[in-house]
Amino acid sequence: MSQPKSKIAFRTAGLVSAAALALAGCVSPVAGPSGQYATPIGNAPVTANPTPYSTALFCLADYAHRYNLPSPRIAVGRISDYTGTVSSDGGRQITGGASLMANSALAKAGARIVERYDTSVSELELRYANNRLIGDEAQA
Repeated sequence: MSQPKSKIAFRTAGLVSAAALALAGCVSPVAGPSGQYATPIGNAPVTANPTPYSTALFCLADYAHRYNLPSPRIAVGRISDYTGTVSSDGGRQITGGASLMANSALAKAGARIVERYDTSVSELELRYANNRLIGDEAQA
């Protein structure tokens, strides 16, 4: 006896979902006691890279945790070099990784980063919505 295609598709979707959930259980989103999320490959050492501000940032996180304050949810956008200075090799004088540094500092302070600094995904969704390629069916 053959089963209807919708029943087979439903069963397949259920099995794929169950497999995805099972694999998600294998992921450890929390750092171990050493502070590392994964074992380094090869001889590359993992360094903590503290800055002069690290102590103050950790103090903010500890204060919020101690008094059960909710951690803020923060989005960091692109941080560009607007100084106008250019180095002799034609690049910007200030590093292009300022957004990543801001993400790291906010994480040390206990904030939850809710958005990446790259807005290209949001811009693409906005373009699709403007072209009516995505949206609510009620708007049609």
